[in-house]
Amino acid sequence: MGQKTVGIIGAGIGGLSAAARLANAGYSVHVFEQDRNPGGKARVLRGAGFRFDKGPSLLTMPFVFQDWFKDIGENCEDYLGFQRLKINCQYFFADGTILDAHSDKDGFSAEIAKKTKDHARSVADFFKYSERLYDRAADMFLFNSPLQSLRKLKTRNMSTLLHIRDLGMFISLNEINRHFFKDSKTVQLFNRYATYNGSSPFHAPATFLIIPHVEFTSGAYNVLGGIYSIPEALYCVAKEKGAKFYFEKEVLKIAHENHRIKGLCLADGCFDCDIVVANSDVRKTYNNLLGDKNSPLSMLYNRKEPSSSALVFYWGVKGDFSDLQVHNIFFSSNYLMEFNDIFRKKQCPHDPTIYINITSKYVASDAPKGCENWFVMINAPCASGQNWQLETDRTRRRILETLRERLNKDIQRHIVFESVWTPIDIETETMSSMGSLYGMASNSRSGAFLRQQNRSFIYRGLYFCGGTCHPGGGMPLALLSGKFAADLIRKDMT
Repeated sequence: MGQKTVGIIGAGIGGLSAAARLANAGYSVHVFEQDRNPGGKARVLRGAGFRFDKGPSLLTMPFVFQDWFKDIGENCEDYLGFQRLKINCQYFFADGTILDAHSDKDGFSAEIAKKTKDHARSVADFFKYSERLYDRAADMFLFNSPLQSLRKLKTRNMSTLLHIRDLGMFISLNEINRHFFKDSKTVQLFNRYATYNGSSPFHAPATFLIIPHVEFTSGAYNVLGGIYSIPEALYCVAKEKGAKFYFEKEVLKIAHENHRIKGLCLADGCFDCDIVVANSDVRKTYNNLLGDKNSPLSMLYNRKEPSSSALVFYWGVKGDFSDLQVHNIFFSSNYLMEFNDIFRKKQCPHDPTIYINITSKYVASDAPKGCENWFVMINAPCASGQNWQLETDRTRRRILETLRERLNKDIQRHIVFESVWTPIDIETETMSSMGSLYGMASNSRSGAFLRQQNRSFIYRGLYFCGGTCHPGGGMPLALLSGKFAADLIRKDMT
């Protein structure tokens, strides 16, 4: 086999993963990125001496990164440093309860037993169930391509099919949590894990309980140097392996003929290649880049409900708030109403759950002396014609009111720097359809398993990676998507 040329659209985590892996295998790899920097949604904001990780803020599954580096002959520790959290997150409830999610299960179980009506035994039973879900589903749905796994019909995968009812597909996340727990606070805490994929816990399948299993087994981590250190490391490795990058180069079309890939069309010319990896939003890939709104898959994805988006405030805050952890959640008083606002009314919640990430608590240089950098986010609807100036103003007031009540402090008086990221901004800057963070929502029993696979069924030579295709959103899964795409290319070209 002669050297094959691969064109990659986008230098997000998935595209960087595929680029390094393919370049290491001897392919001629060319990555085209519309932005001036790599990273996709993982990007940096700086202002007035503050530094913010603009997109993702929490790392789980560090072993995925360690294995990825090992596979291409590198040592992860030479590029990235991880610091395991002792408290994964601090939860503030509407009734005044404050609960620390200790990273060890026993400590977490004891905290729940102390602060809620639930018992440590219930938490232990819950984690046994989530571990069983993980053992059944992870190999097929996280660490391999489902369709490739089915074709191979490994013994393990056959066992998964025989126990399909044990995958949690036929019961909602909220229903299974209510089965294990009596206290509404405990239910709300574990319902939150649906938002890791931009979905509603009242409709998403219980399969999402593999997420708390991962978080409390392998740990939650800070990344030394900030989250943006991850795309920087992947970019560095990909270049070292020989991948070539072209920034501020937007791909306008994917050229194809008789369902075979021919290359990429850019504003200043064409790039010829017969292999393309699309690290771009699946809807926009079909509708805009392929110009194929009428194919069965395109129509399927266009009909699917988009995932939630986010409204993020970046606040430089004067003062030392020792009563907050690195990760903090201020829960709404009515979770069902919150998700109805997001997915049914298509508006920012009247009473939003507020997430605050403060990286300056472990990286002092992220804020000037005597200050903290607050990443303040709420779950928001995708962009569908709302007045985002109005939504932003209303939400800002609601956040400040909630924090005044919960912390007994007027945060407004402490803000010395502010920037905002709306769903419209997310759509414009990251080319995410309607600003949805994860492509389509998993608000159905099968939604989590019907994502775009990493190889196209329609176009020969077209592969997919990134958070809107298999295996889903989040940095570890995006990294795996690039690995899957690269491995399928190598298999197909053998």
